[in-house]
Amino acid sequence: MRGNLVTTKLPFFFVRIAFLLLAGQAAANPPNSYSTGNSWRCNMGYERIGSQCRLRAAAPDNSFNQGSSWRCKNGYKRVGNQCQKIEIGANVTATEAKPFCASGYRRVGSACQKAELPANGASAGADWACRDGYKRVGKQCQRIFVPANASAQGSQWFCNAGYERQADACIKIAPATK
Repeated sequence: MRGNLVTTKLPFFFVRIAFLLLAGQAAANPPNSYSTGNSWRCNMGYERIGSQCRLRAAAPDNSFNQGSSWRCKNGYKRVGNQCQKIEIGANVTATEAKPFCASGYRRVGSACQKAELPANGASAGADWACRDGYKRVGKQCQRIFVPANASAQGSQWFCNAGYERQADACIKIAPATK
């Protein structure tokens, strides 16, 4: 005996049983839950808050349940515990809470305005791009030089089959000699 501390040697299996009993109490599932492997999950209709399962608030109008929570339908956004309709104008599509402009339109503030396309330009999502054989220079499409025996792809040109590029020209490839 040392001071007021009493030491006793207990057999190992008594210590192990005590540990398992205490560990089992600490790992008990809360009400309205079920075990999954070495953890637990809340039953449907309940959400995990800390170490408890609480009854989940009913999903509001224009929403759907997702896991232990809910999400607003397309065209609505979550504001607190409600789903509010997203006010959208013409040429706008709303996916979840993110409205975006239709092809050929661009966002200006909260509205979508028709994109102004230059000559030889084509709509590309919310922006524009030049047609084959043209390159974008500022707000215009400028024709690129395409030599004989070549074709344009995007803003570049490539020699046709049987020709090779030499500087700014496509030269016929000489047949192999024997």
